[in-house]
Amino acid sequence: MKKWIQAARLYVIGASVLPAAFGGLFAYYKNGAFAPSLFVLTVIGIALIHSGANLINDYFDFRSGADLYNPDAVFPYSGGSRVIVEGKIRAEAVLCAAILCYSVASLVGIYLTYRSGWAILPIGIVGIASSILYVSPRFSMLKLGIGEIVLGLDFGVLTVLGAYYVQMGGLSFAAFMASLPLAIIIALILIVNEFPDYRGDLAADKRTVVVRLGKKKTAVLVNILLLVTAFLILFNALAGFTSRWSLTALLALPFMLKTAFIVAKHYDDVTRMLPANRFMVEILIIGGAWLIISCLLSGGLVIPGLLLTGLLCFYQIVTMKKNGLQTFPY
Repeated sequence: MKKWIQAARLYVIGASVLPAAFGGLFAYYKNGAFAPSLFVLTVIGIALIHSGANLINDYFDFRSGADLYNPDAVFPYSGGSRVIVEGKIRAEAVLCAAILCYSVASLVGIYLTYRSGWAILPIGIVGIASSILYVSPRFSMLKLGIGEIVLGLDFGVLTVLGAYYVQMGGLSFAAFMASLPLAIIIALILIVNEFPDYRGDLAADKRTVVVRLGKKKTAVLVNILLLVTAFLILFNALAGFTSRWSLTALLALPFMLKTAFIVAKHYDDVTRMLPANRFMVEILIIGGAWLIISCLLSGGLVIPGLLLTGLLCFYQIVTMKKNGLQTFPY
């Protein structure tokens, strides 16, 4: 079981589960609509698609040689799960597991389409297709240079809008705007994780952002996008797209600032870049969780909102102390 958890990279599934939970609860905050069973199925369906994407990514990267010729890979942040390369699981078994995840996710999507409306079907098809085409050998979005953008939109915008649609049976511009910070963070996780993969991706002709722009220019881009993310959180709250409680997502700023500093200074040093990979995940967890809590508090679910607030505050304080982020300067 442990090797399959490693293969599916369950430790990063939060990158899709948090946006899915946010989309469903955002519908509750905006309109008071909430079906618990559909919410749970939505989260499960998204998690299955993400697991399938991780598995198929490993399979294609093994076949292309990207994982075989990647001396700078840093598990668990880059270079895939390594289970095929290390001989823990056969490549064919990983492929079968990916197909199984996609199949079950498709059944969930069909049921949600039946319950909530036809728009769920194309959203699900796009999500599955793009995750496969991300690194497929015949048509690779990475080789086209659009992989990070597409997955950011998939697990950020489409996931939030899909979860919102399941609850509401319709879409809204406010939900779209609310999804943008998460989409950028997810794209940034991919981009920052590509720094250690630079040599392997170059050898496999994967046109990632780091390969196309080079490490120095990509470092500048990362810092710009971190700034844009913080601005969007502030703008959405002030413009009324999200509640004023959503400003609590800016509590992820210490991790943003530290990431910006590390990337700007150590973009060419794999070892010193490692904390930036970890901090990007923390930005998603902390920022996404505060956005979810903002929906609970603004929607009137005060008790669960306060309980989650206490847990998140404890987690953030411990994490900041562990990484020396409780005091300025960084």
